Amino acid sequence: MAAVRILVADDDHSFAEALSSRLTQAGYETTVVTEGVRVMEAVRRDRPNLIILDLKMPAGGGAEVLTRLKKDSLTRRIPVIVITGTFPHLQKEILEQGAAAFFVKPYDPELLQAKINELLNS
Repeated sequence: MAAVRILVADDDHSFAEALSSRLTQAGYETTVVTEGVRVMEAVRRDRPNLIILDLKMPAGGGAEVLTRLKKDSLTRRIPVIVITGTFPHLQKEILEQGAAAFFVKPYDPELLQAKINELLNS
């Protein structure tokens, strides 16, 4: 059975690496990108099953990236979980844009894992 791939996109390198490590321990393959402009190329190259996306990133913010992902016929079906520490007031707008879930940092790792499981098994 092929491994499940998750793309972690967050400008905070230490946060992204810690989350990637946690996901790897849970059995997922991960890729980390720290700039918004790198998300689409990583998605096309790695074909992730799920994307975890921060809203505040240099070189292409997360909201812009989410819009591009949801407009592209090759990526629109990939579930996107948004995790942000700076824009909790945008939750309704981001969910309406197509995000599958919205978490505020610091997030609950068990709730995130439950949402990942739900999205990957639906």
